Amino acid sequence: MNSPSSQIDDRWRLDKSMAALILIGRQGHFPLFQQAWPKQLPNRPLVPGEVRKAWAVFKKLAQYPSLERKKAIFQKLDQEEQAIFIHSFLQLITDLAWAEHEAVH
Repeated sequence: MNSPSSQIDDRWRLDKSMAALILIGRQGHFPLFQQAWPKQLPNRPLVPGEVRKAWAVFKKLAQYPSLERKKAIFQKLDQEEQAIFIHSFLQLITDLAWAEHEAVH
């Protein structure tokens, strides 16, 4: 069974502008949501309903090629949607880093 973040990972690859955000996110830069950082993120995997919400946000953001437009759309989301998206984005980056680490060793 695939983890929720790996399910999202497969979908991220469909959009080059979102892939660029992942790439710079892996370097520690998060321009999309640097102003909207939630006070606390859950320390647990996403549940299936949250994965669906994260994917819905991803699809909304992927419709727009410019970072500025993505930021505007992201800022209009409610706090729960923002937190779920940020959590899924960070989990994706963590999973990619671990996969890369395991491939080296």
